[in-house]
Amino acid sequence: MAWLSVLNRMSTMYRVVKWSQGSNEVCVLCKNASESRSHLFFECNFSAQVWEFIAKGLLCISFTTVWSEIITIISDKTREKKNLLCIRYAFQAVLYALWRERNKLKHGDKGLSLDVLKELLKRAFVTESV
Repeated sequence: MAWLSVLNRMSTMYRVVKWSQGSNEVCVLCKNASESRSHLFFECNFSAQVWEFIAKGLLCISFTTVWSEIITIISDKTREKKNLLCIRYAFQAVLYALWRERNKLKHGDKGLSLDVLKELLKRAFVTESV
């Protein structure tokens, strides 16, 4: 999934509208903008808050919600190996969680609140690091 997102091949509504006329391209997480890859990961207010909650402590002054800058960071092989691994893990975990939430909402299911989603991700990190 991370690889597809890097290649911009995810079926975001911005892309779906191009081959499916009449589809609604508005982001289901914030309902404020077109659901492009960059918006969904991490320009959307909802997704930006999730990303910040998980990644700000890892990235410190490098923290950003700009897609191209995040890709540069996770591709930086000069970073300390453990830090880079943690950043990449955080990136993939947040991508997956947001895509899952987006799909639930898109298909009529009830989504998780921002606080519950953050707590689930936090637990995943605590469990993995023990």
